[in-house]
Amino acid sequence: MLTVPIEIRKSEIHGYGVFALRNIPKDAVIWMFTPGLDRVISLLGVKNAEPSIRAYVMERGFINPQEPDDIVVCVDEAQFMNFPRRGEPSNTKLGGILDGQYLILAAEKILAGTEITVPPESDADYNRKMDWHGT
Repeated sequence: MLTVPIEIRKSEIHGYGVFALRNIPKDAVIWMFTPGLDRVISLLGVKNAEPSIRAYVMERGFINPQEPDDIVVCVDEAQFMNFPRRGEPSNTKLGGILDGQYLILAAEKILAGTEITVPPESDADYNRKMDWHGT
């Protein structure tokens, strides 16, 4: 779940994105897995799901590179966080592991109104998603 105040707005990167409502200091926790709310689903189960469900989960979820047989679906607006454009750095980074998932930390001070982007290494499905979106 996101741990900072945000809003969802149209993104110049892709579709909709997550934007900071206040300044976020460097190294602040942006997102952390919240057991009981965020979901870990077997990738095998997702691949065998009804096509519209599979498409939703594969677009909105992420595959932890340390747990490539599972997909994580965030219960909140975190599912709208975008990767940065190819070749641009993310303004977040991976932190330590809590409850089996990486923390997402601010890699720099993130100013209010800035889109929060996640690092490509946070999702083992990065290349497929970027190719699918044509970015």
